[in-house]
Amino acid sequence: MYGLVRTLVAALGVASLVAASDAKTKHAKHGRRKAKTSSSHAAATGDVAILQNLLAIEQASSSFYKRAYGYFVAEDWTDLGVLKTIMDRQASWANEDASHVASLSKAVSAAGGNPASPCSYSFNYVHAPQFLAISRSLDGVAVSAYIGAVGALGSADARTLAASILANKARRQALSTEMFGFSSIPTATDPALDLAQASSALSAYISSCPSGVAKFGSLSVTSDPTKLGPGKSIAVKGKLGAFLHVVSSSGDTAVPLSSSGSATLPGGIAGRVYLFTSDSKTLTDDNTNAGPAVVDLPDSKPTRLFALGHQNVSWKSES
Repeated sequence: MYGLVRTLVAALGVASLVAASDAKTKHAKHGRRKAKTSSSHAAATGDVAILQNLLAIEQASSSFYKRAYGYFVAEDWTDLGVLKTIMDRQASWANEDASHVASLSKAVSAAGGNPASPCSYSFNYVHAPQFLAISRSLDGVAVSAYIGAVGALGSADARTLAASILANKARRQALSTEMFGFSSIPTATDPALDLAQASSALSAYISSCPSGVAKFGSLSVTSDPTKLGPGKSIAVKGKLGAFLHVVSSSGDTAVPLSSSGSATLPGGIAGRVYLFTSDSKTLTDDNTNAGPAVVDLPDSKPTRLFALGHQNVSWKSES
């Protein structure tokens, strides 16, 4: 676990935190002195990595929406039957994300870190339905990352900030989901992603970063996404393992994974799910082989917009 967290922190550009961790390990090993780290300081140093990851998500999201609304014209939306008032609302999201970036940058500094610089991004879309599909996916990743962060942050101020941004992201994801003609609240709760899982999920949209990108191995879904659901067969490719882990609002469920990459999805799942592979039936960051592959399960007969949105869209966690 230490090695993975160290990689994540380095990838997020928090060199000072790594140095502090190395120094603490050295002193403990040689018995030169006892560490006198207060609980508040320990919480602050742990908060830096989490806040940096949330900042990276907001930087990616801000870049995504800024580019899109210079790329499409009004007819691209009206031809799909999307109301202009809804698209005008979505057009403001880049500004909201810029506000999130500013707030999280201040939070990183307050926790003792240096806010990471933005990465270079690659959002694989050509047509408006594909953009909407990525919008739904990206905001869904953000929702899951913030849920995980709220439970892990030590600072009350940082938790309050994360919760307030989470509320904004959840409303946005609900709007994007309604555009596809599906329920915006398919489950009573949403799945959470931890620091390593969220970083790997975000890597699908990053082409390069000043200090690299921390991620698990590559995993992608090759099945038709419009035909997936509880108890249905699914095919994946990438770095496989003995088990496919389906992380949903119900938690993590491990199902047997064949050597060819086929498995049967468990019952009782709906909405957003994340797929990981592992040789262990109990999923941890240290034994994860690949993932997440992001899947949004249709809760009714797939609409034309849903089908179009999944054409030529990359859902993989790239290696």
